[in-house]
Amino acid sequence: MPDRVKAKGVLGDTFLAHLVTQKYVYHQPLHRQRKQFLENNVDIAVSTMADGVGHVCDTLDPLVSALKADLFNSRYLQGDESPIKVLDGNSNGKAHLGYMWVYRSPGTGQVYFDYRQGRGRDGPEELLKDFSGYLQTDGYQVYDGLALRNPAIILAGCMAHARRKFYEAQQNDHPRASRALEYFGMLYHHEKH
Repeated sequence: MPDRVKAKGVLGDTFLAHLVTQKYVYHQPLHRQRKQFLENNVDIAVSTMADGVGHVCDTLDPLVSALKADLFNSRYLQGDESPIKVLDGNSNGKAHLGYMWVYRSPGTGQVYFDYRQGRGRDGPEELLKDFSGYLQTDGYQVYDGLALRNPAIILAGCMAHARRKFYEAQQNDHPRASRALEYFGMLYHHEKH
């Protein structure tokens, strides 16, 4: 078996593309990638790979900024937040709950992901401070307060969330809730065409 190869110097573009693809598309952490490289007698420190990923992020930053500006200049956005477990580098293997705030322009299909440690109003308030137009959300109260502080934001509800309430209401008032669900069905049929 050949001697182990020790990685030195700057990592090449193809290798960096591989690292980033494995990490963000296939959810393969750097320590697992390192293990795979070691199995093939290639020794690359996790810190070297992390530096490479950071370099890719720095290189892409102007593109991300331009896409973000374009997205938030839209007159119609959809917004939502989802909890995600985040590994804490200071606590061996422990995770904390973070939130990925996602904004989408239905007109262009562009999407912007904004990680925040919490579910408070700071993130949306910062990103949407200059936004003017329709913001479609699930009705989370943070968005209500945001629209009160920025009258240029017009809130629009989410039909899927509204429909869910009628679906749940079938247990209490089946005839009227079922009729409402029929209206939703007609609306969805109309939207499809």
